Amino acid sequence: MKRILPAAVLTMSALLTFQNTSAEDFGIGSKAPEIDVEHWIDSGKGKADPVTKFEAGKIYVVEFWATWCGPCVGSMPHLAEMADKYRNKKVRIISISNEDLETVTEFLKQEGPGAKTFGEITAAYSLTTDPDGSVYADYMDAAGQGGIPHAFIVGTTGEIEWHGHPMTMEGEDYGDPLAKISDGTWDREAYKEQMKEQERLQQLMQKIAQLAQTEKFEEAAGLVEKEMNETKSPSTKSQLEMLLYNLKLNGGMVDEKVKSYFKDKLASTKNVMELGQMSYMIHLGLENGADVGDLAIDAIAALSENSESAPDQIKPMVFMQLAQLYEATAKLPEAIAAQEKAVAASTGQAQKRMQAYLDQLKAPAEEPADEAAAK
Repeated sequence: MKRILPAAVLTMSALLTFQNTSAEDFGIGSKAPEIDVEHWIDSGKGKADPVTKFEAGKIYVVEFWATWCGPCVGSMPHLAEMADKYRNKKVRIISISNEDLETVTEFLKQEGPGAKTFGEITAAYSLTTDPDGSVYADYMDAAGQGGIPHAFIVGTTGEIEWHGHPMTMEGEDYGDPLAKISDGTWDREAYKEQMKEQERLQQLMQKIAQLAQTEKFEEAAGLVEKEMNETKSPSTKSQLEMLLYNLKLNGGMVDEKVKSYFKDKLASTKNVMELGQMSYMIHLGLENGADVGDLAIDAIAALSENSESAPDQIKPMVFMQLAQLYEATAKLPEAIAAQEKAVAASTGQAQKRMQAYLDQLKAPAEEPADEAAAK
């Protein structure tokens, strides 16, 4: 049985920045509730000044996180970069956990990316904990959101301008919300209309994911092609195109057009996240017996060239993806070398997972010696 990739659809959902927009009473344009956070944690640079009321003319990012949430922890270096980048534009980032103070303070002592503790990494912004969950209820529950990390941008008028995954607060692919809100060019009403369209697309993605899970790849691809023909958004069309070719690759519908698409993309992008996604799809295609031609070699070359420039929080996964491609193309020494880098770049539980795969890669190389000894 094939390894199915509903993850292809879920990844595309993330790229399209889908959000739950079902809550009608609280959302874009709503007055941001005052925040009553119990603990404002010492950042290492002095205790953070508490915020209860939002000051007119300033912008606030209210983000919800937890120590057990991998994507939350992975977003921390990016949040710190944004805090420094937008500090002169009167932007303040406030991250709120529902955990007890001891849990959070102990977590901050742990080593994170770049040989820094998480306390040092997050010193650029305000880290807080609110065990009674009151602020979570006022924002997340009120907006119908159930997943973290999730951030709300409160604009200069004290109203919610945007909400979504914190990693999509900036970047052209996501509409550059934080930059536009901070420079006064944000079109809130246009964004509200965009969110309505995203909700429709989210429902479509759920249907496509169900089809992919039952190996109805041709039917799923047909729905994507229909949506591509109807959408007026160039960025959505581009992202749907990637999903289409991912589905075709995963479903064994590989022709020269599919190969050409991935070959061109691998050659033209330097974005490590995109390269990682494409490499994963190609690797999965190989596992499912698809004839991918030279795509695996192209993916190895592109990922190798850009792996060292990857952000620290995703380097382990980038090196692991390289290792998997090397293994799939019968280049075991190279796979082991790449996975050793993955182990070295990771910490904690992630490092244990990386080490387990490294041990798995090394085991076949040791078998002949073991067999010889047994004889």
